[in-house]
Formats: sequence, C-alpha cells, structure tokens
Amino acid sequence: MVCDANSVETGCFVTPGSNGEPTRAERACSPGEVDAWRSEAAEATQLPYLGVSLAVSLAGLAVWRTSLPSYGGGAAADEEQLPGATLGIGAQAQVWLRTCGKLLQVPRFRNGVIAQFFYVGSQIGVWSYLIQYMQANVADTSEKDAADHVFYSLLMLTLGRAASTVLLKVIADVELMLIFGVINVVLCGVGIVGTGLLATWALVLTSFFMSLMFPTIFTIAIRGLDKDETQLGSSLIVMSIIGGAVLTPMMGLLADSASINAAYGVPLV
Repeated sequence: MVCDANSVETGCFVTPGSNGEPTRAERACSPGEVDAWRSEAAEATQLPYLGVSLAVSLAGLAVWRTSLPSYGGGAAADEEQLPGATLGIGAQAQVWLRTCGKLLQVPRFRNGVIAQFFYVGSQIGVWSYLIQYMQANVADTSEKDAADHVFYSLLMLTLGRAASTVLLKVIADVELMLIFGVINVVLCGVGIVGTGLLATWALVLTSFFMSLMFPTIFTIAIRGLDKDETQLGSSLIVMSIIGGAVLTPMMGLLADSASINAAYGVPLV
C-alpha cells in the first residue's frame, strides 16, 4: 500500500526530497509491527542508560568520600585567616568575586571564555541539525543514513586531534587555531549556499578543524595565570560550554523561520 504523502500514517516512512517536500513511500510494515519495533527499540536503550547511571553514581560516591582541599583563595585570602582553617561560605564568595573580577580584566582570559562559549555552541549546533540538514538537501535520505554522517563527524574529530598534535609541533597554537577557524567559516558557508552531498560533507569536515579548539582555547586562556587564578579560571572556562544550550536553540528558531541551510549561519558567525 502506498502511503499518503499529505498525511501522517503509522507504518509510513516518508523522507523529504531534494526540494524539502515529502516523497511517496511504500508501507514498510503494519501498525502493530511498528508498535512492536518501538517497544523493542526502547528496551534496547535501558541497559546503556542503567550503565551510565551506575557510572555517575560511582563517580559521585568517589567525590563524596574523597577529601578535597578547600578553596581558600591563596594569596587573595585575608591575612588574618589562620593556616589550615576553612573559609566560611560568605568569605569564600567574596574571594571568588574578587578573583573573578581580577580574571576578567585579563584580555587573554576574558576572550578565552567568550571564544569557548561560541565554539562549543557552534560544535553542538553543527552536530545537532546534521541529520535534518542532510534529509532536506539529499533526496530520499533515510534518518539512519543521515545519522551515519554524524558518526563520520566524530571520526573526523578524532582524526583532527591526531593531525593537530603533529601540526602543533611546527605551527604555534594561536596560528593553527586561526587557520582552522577560517577554514570552518568557509565550510559553513558552503553548507549554507550549497546542496547535496558536497554541502553535507562540508559540514562533516568542520569537525576535523574543530578538533583542536576546546583544549587549545583552554590552554591559551589560562596561560600566565598564577595557581589560584588558574583554579577558578579553569572552572569559568568549563562553565562557558553553556554556549551549547544558547546557540543550538537559536539555530532551531532560524531553521523554523527560514531554512535549515540558513540555520548554519549561526556557527559561521
């Protein structure tokens, strides 16, 4: 039985064509078989999630049972603080705010936090919408085939890390990151104006050139900080990954209001 392209039917697997419109597809299975498949797929995810829950629980237990040093602010702490004593919450907050203010006055560190915010947002955004992008730009692409390209992106990230390790021996980290960043701007541009497999693979290749971004931004940003500043500065840079929760919805809004291609203007910027 042929599925109706203008309606949603259980058992009908309709994929977008090259122009973004649905294509007609043959019924793959009965509604009962679809329900059974969904139940089986849901059960298949239970064990991995239980494993993740167990690992997180063990990590939490290890942290709870480990004696960690208190953040006393080092040189920034009050001189009256006795050796070995622990600062109260209010005093720790004051030390934290003073150190934050001092850190944000350092251009290298401040720009590093901003760069990390936008980098992580771009990386998550590129990956999050790749399946929808490919289905909209490559005719008759199934969700599974499109998902394979997310795997290829992860593979590119791994290969890029290996290549960057070699290149950093002959090119300064700042220069290499600049080169990779410019290349990714061009690749995102191809993804915006292009269609088909060429444009899809341009977005896949961005992962290769994103590979060195996180660790390189991190190390450049904290370079030159003293021990106490590094402790707090590192946490602020890690916290800047919130960019993934800000830029990704922006891409979704742009995809809904314009097109999925236009959404990739966010990581380009």
